[in-house]
Amino acid sequence: PATAAVGDTMEVAQMHATGSWLVDENAGQTMYIGNTNTTIATGDLSSTDKGDWIRIVCRVANTDFSVEVVSGNITVT
Repeated sequence: PATAAVGDTMEVAQMHATGSWLVDENAGQTMYIGNTNTTIATGDLSSTDKGDWIRIVCRVANTDFSVEVVSGNITVT
């Protein structure tokens, strides 16, 4: 989101056999997943298969987000 407070939580899940999801950040935002981070310059997060599920938590208002993989394999591009 364009604005988020510390602790705001979002979840994204792939529930159908076809299709996928993609999470892209806004300018000035960073998502941290494991030992990797993604920014507007380096890419986004996307699902690879049915059941892929992530939880995103804002850790710095509006700019920094931690990503937890609940299930599946997430592509960082």
